[in-house]
Amino acid sequence: MTLLIHLSGVEERGWRDKFAAALPYLDVVTRSDKFEPGDIRYVLAWKPANDAFDGMTKLEAIFSMGAGVDALL
Repeated sequence: MTLLIHLSGVEERGWRDKFAAALPYLDVVTRSDKFEPGDIRYVLAWKPANDAFDGMTKLEAIFSMGAGVDALL
């Protein structure tokens, strides 16, 4: 299972490192890491790009960094 950290305008590596330490059973990646979109199960997002979820055929949940979904639309 893989969690993608997708935070526009935010340093993602620190978030990746904290989530990886807290959730050792997940692979945690950022947009700059090499990963297969089909392996992504979860996304932690802030203002994702229009094509952010392309190819994520196993995506189960998107977690928004903001209150509400406005930053996801």
